[in-house]
Parts: sequence; structure tokens; C-alpha cells
Amino acid sequence: MVLIVISFWLGTGGTGDNINKVDRQNQPAEIRTVAVPDIPLSGPEVDQAKIKNMAMTFAERFGTFSNTNDSEMFLELKPMMTESFFGWVGSQYQNKMESDYYNQGLYASVVTEAVSMDFVNWSESQSEVLLKTRRVKNKLNDKALTFEENLRLKLVKTGDQWLIDAAYWEKP
Repeated sequence: MVLIVISFWLGTGGTGDNINKVDRQNQPAEIRTVAVPDIPLSGPEVDQAKIKNMAMTFAERFGTFSNTNDSEMFLELKPMMTESFFGWVGSQYQNKMESDYYNQGLYASVVTEAVSMDFVNWSESQSEVLLKTRRVKNKLNDKALTFEENLRLKLVKTGDQWLIDAAYWEKP
């Protein structure tokens, strides 16, 4: 019993004054919330944000291909394209990608990362954007080749939806 009293007395610095002190260093910080007013975006700002998100996603999917995926990603991109552009992708672009990457059953691919995007032209009904991409090509047993390539997209507004109507790969 005497040991308990002595250890208590020593734990409080021998004065008993520390009994009612609060250790602020081990207490959680006070949380304050500040209301930030919503800043409504105008029609053009909303459209440009939609275009940027769609273009970045499209560039990465459109520019990525593997000989093991049976061209499924082109079908997944159909809702982002006009009917005429989707027709061109199915008859021209897909055939070119398949001829470049299907080779005797060996694995081959190109993976695309969208790095940045700039508006070239913009109106409320049409837009043209230029994306800078980084691509990695793996073909047969060759060493992976990393290169930069630009993708120019032309978009048209159909109703309230922006659709890609053309795509052009360009050297930077």
C-alpha cells in the first residue's frame, strides 16, 4: 500500500499538481469546417471539361492494342464515336492494328498513356484537340520501344453529347 502511494506521489512530480492537468500534445486537433460556395461552371467550361476527360480516356484505349484481346476495346469505345468514325475504325484502323500485331501467335502489344491535352479549336458544336502520348511497343521478342506520338481528335456535338469523329496519329 505504501508503494502505491509513493509511486503515485512520484508520478505527479511529488506535488500532486499534475492530477488535473490536460496533456494537449496527445489530444486530437480541433476540426473546423469552412463552407466554400459552389462556383457554377458555364456551358463552355462544362463542355471543355467533358471533352478533356473523354479525350484522355479515348486516347489511352484507342492507342492500346494487344494481339490477345481480339479487338474488344474498339467495341467498348463505340459510345464515344460517331457512326461514320466507328465504321472507319472497324474497317481500317482495326485491320491495320491486327496486321501490325498478330504474328504467329506470339505476344505483341502497344500501350498508350495520355500525357497532356490542348484545345486546337473549339466552338459550341465542334472541337479539335491535340493529345501528347507516351507509347510502349512490345513486338515479338524484341526489346520494348518507348516513343512519343501525338493524337489529334476531331469532335462534334450531337444533342448534348460530344462524339469523336476523326483521329490522326502524328509525329511530335
